[in-house]
Amino acid sequence: MTIFDRLGEAVPHTGRAWVEAIAVAVVLGVAIFVVLPRLVHRPALRWAAAGALVLGAGWLTVLPVFFDKRVDERLLGTAAAPRASRADPTATTATAFAGPQKVTTGPLHGLAGHHGRGSASLYRLADGSFFVRLEDIETPHAPAVFVYLVPRSSQTEPGGGVDLGALKGNVGSQNYVVPEGVDVPKYGAVLLWCRRFATPVAAATQSPV
Repeated sequence: MTIFDRLGEAVPHTGRAWVEAIAVAVVLGVAIFVVLPRLVHRPALRWAAAGALVLGAGWLTVLPVFFDKRVDERLLGTAAAPRASRADPTATTATAFAGPQKVTTGPLHGLAGHHGRGSASLYRLADGSFFVRLEDIETPHAPAVFVYLVPRSSQTEPGGGVDLGALKGNVGSQNYVVPEGVDVPKYGAVLLWCRRFATPVAAATQSPV
């Protein structure tokens, strides 16, 4: 990802994001040009405080885009090694070889002006439970991004979806367990949704393997 891509991600992509950006700018302007002159009379200290406020606001709102959070997890259901039988050391239990089965998969693509790379797949474990795995992904380091299973393949908002939890890292490979009782075949896509700005980040339409 180039520096120009990073700069593009720092620009607000939705109306809500623009409103929040303008609100932050207004608050900073009032603090620097109205409040600080009344509280700090020495110009050097006043501008030092103003610089600290600008840096603090930038660190919380813009700079995170330039720093990735990488999380790499082992594929669920693959940690256990085959166990030999005491009666026959050359034999191993059948369950030891029973790994996760990939049910559906699809490439991850960016939405609403964001970039997205990698893939999202749905796996079934030997006990019948399911999990979503994001594989070799790269997405913006946006705030409060959550992973959803959503019904429609073209869906760009989480309505009617299943919340699988917060995105662990914007780079890497991670697992997200599907809650018990979910009718998995009803859901056709994996969606990454930014709650902070109420905007989609990326999605992957699921196709049978």
